Amino acid sequence: MRIAFSCAVDAKPHFEWQAFILIQSLLRNVKCDAGDIKVHCLPGVSQSFCKIINELSIDIVDIQPFEGNPYCNKIQQCFSNVFDSYEKVILLDCDLFFFSLPSIDADSIFSAKIVDLPNPPIEMLDEVFQTALIKKPKQAPADCGLSDEETTYENNFNGGLYIIDQKYLHDIGAAWKKQANWLLGHLELLKNYRQHVDQISMSLALSQLGIESQRLSTQNNFPVHLSTERLKQLKNENIKVLHYHSNILPDGKIKNTGIPEIDQQISRGNNEIEAILRQAFDNELFWSMRYELFPDLGSGVGSRGDTLLIKRDLLACALEGFTDKRVVDVGCGDLELSKVFDFKEYTGYDLSAEALKFAQSRRPEWNFIHGSITDHPEEYADVVICLDVLIHQRTKDEYLKLIKALANATNKRLIISGYEDSPSEEHISDICAYHEPLSKSLSNLGIFNEIIDIGNYRGLSLMVADKNATGLALHKNDLPIDEFNPIVKYVDRKDLLRLVIDASRNWLGFYTKTSIRAIEYPWVLEKITEVTPVKIADIGAGVSPLPIILGEKGYSITTIDFHSIKRELANQSEWNEWGFLDYSKFVSSIKSLNLDVLRYHPEEKFDVIYSVSVIEHMPRKIREQFIKWVAKWLKPGGRLILTLDLISGSEFLWNFSEGIEVEKASQHGNLDGFRDTLKRNNLIERDFKTIRGIPFSRTDLALFDCELITNRTSIFRYLLDKSSFLLKCGG
Repeated sequence: MRIAFSCAVDAKPHFEWQAFILIQSLLRNVKCDAGDIKVHCLPGVSQSFCKIINELSIDIVDIQPFEGNPYCNKIQQCFSNVFDSYEKVILLDCDLFFFSLPSIDADSIFSAKIVDLPNPPIEMLDEVFQTALIKKPKQAPADCGLSDEETTYENNFNGGLYIIDQKYLHDIGAAWKKQANWLLGHLELLKNYRQHVDQISMSLALSQLGIESQRLSTQNNFPVHLSTERLKQLKNENIKVLHYHSNILPDGKIKNTGIPEIDQQISRGNNEIEAILRQAFDNELFWSMRYELFPDLGSGVGSRGDTLLIKRDLLACALEGFTDKRVVDVGCGDLELSKVFDFKEYTGYDLSAEALKFAQSRRPEWNFIHGSITDHPEEYADVVICLDVLIHQRTKDEYLKLIKALANATNKRLIISGYEDSPSEEHISDICAYHEPLSKSLSNLGIFNEIIDIGNYRGLSLMVADKNATGLALHKNDLPIDEFNPIVKYVDRKDLLRLVIDASRNWLGFYTKTSIRAIEYPWVLEKITEVTPVKIADIGAGVSPLPIILGEKGYSITTIDFHSIKRELANQSEWNEWGFLDYSKFVSSIKSLNLDVLRYHPEEKFDVIYSVSVIEHMPRKIREQFIKWVAKWLKPGGRLILTLDLISGSEFLWNFSEGIEVEKASQHGNLDGFRDTLKRNNLIERDFKTIRGIPFSRTDLALFDCELITNRTSIFRYLLDKSSFLLKCGG
């Protein structure tokens, strides 16, 4: 017996998703031939869905909407010319999942399951049939009724699954259409039950034609959307077809009911859906459904809550100096991540038209394109952003194709996230795939100069890959790429490293080739941003990006440097990190003083004083006097943040200044002596560490973060708190 399976798909993402899952269950479990599945598509069904159906060798039949009621669109299937060679035609709703072939009686003209509930009430049906001048059918219990009083007509069938003898299909369809049109002209009869027009009109049609129908058991069209009370009293063994209605989860699977016997079979179905997702996941189909049904979730936990804030912070660092450039955002989604940035020229790509509706409403002045960047080889932008998209590429070929398209579209910087390692159990998902380390994929392209992994979230690495000129190609004192890459691994906050490098090159024209600054600058910036300072002093500022970054953030900055060389904008090409620079030329609020720090008398005390590799160049007596003065300049609880060079492999402070020995190492002092000086001035270490063996550096490095504690009680409380913290940490 040849059987055709047919469904009508409306132009809504969740219908397309449900139809996709329905078709897969037919192919996998019923083992029907793809040619026996007929998909009737209404206008507006996505090209992505049609492509999937075509790739499965399934027939697509275009149909027009049924005028007056979208629930009646399924009627249009009856007039297709694709069923002539079949004996039975099964008309299906999309929200079904097949475990096996439903029961089919070869001699039955029409088979279906009676409605779950008496909708509409029997009194309303009586009035409809009386008005239509059609003889009322016999009454029968509703399929999921709780008592004998919940009755309906014996041919009032649930519309999810109709099995029709092909010889009668056209006649039944014609009568169905006639009664639907009549009922649409008498909608006042249905009151609040107008959504049941198609179901009631089928009952009218069967009665008009005098067709005796066969009633299918619940297992052939098993509802899972009803109350627990109703579901408990149903026979739930050997379910053949699940009818899940709107009981769909954000991952595209079916909700459980809370009844173990039913949920066991739903789990079986969900396991199969998982397998379908692993083998045939389609991004456009899935995300369009997701954004339509679950707009508050966006693309998931990675686009909401704490993870969203982490991504925004990382993105802010990566975009330093680029927000006024042309930006292309691939996989922009609903714009929850990017909407906070003030991009001047922005284009967002996404496969989900539903997501782009939200995006356009949030930033109507921006440009959005529905589709993939792989289909737009002409695209070109200074910055290309692509977060959380690579992980959803099912095959390695798709993954590499997307990376290549992103790289080709990038003029200066690619900001991208993906897997650097195979994901842990915590982050494994049916809709995600790992192919190779992201850094390897980017490096293999051979077109990026600097590649930094600036941060991680939910098992993903966010990387910044640059095509910008570096080293001598940019400035004679810029850090060359062969020195940059080895030192990156010594930096904890690579996002801040990217920020300071970009700020330095954007404002100063270069990033110093003194390699240890790549460690010092991010560390100092991290420590400053841990507190909420208002007034900050930079001692021995030289030519550094830090004052500019802090000034741009709105802090009150004073820089003090006594260098005899005064840096002028006109000769920026000759700059290095030494010299006096008037930072007010960049940020007008910054106050820059060219004087001996020991002659400085601040009008107000500071919240933070920092100095980067300066005070070790002072003779010991001057350095100790400096610490004494600094302690007086700080507010109680203020922070002193210092970095110091050490003689490599020793505890001695570096004893040279611009190539000239300041004093003998033994006289100049060591770390223990310096730490004693801090303590004597009530500067208590909050953090201290040394870093040794730094590539391309003559020196080792010591980092200090100190707090001014001004009375014994505070000192005791501080030490007590620190001891408690160390005990909790096991050390």
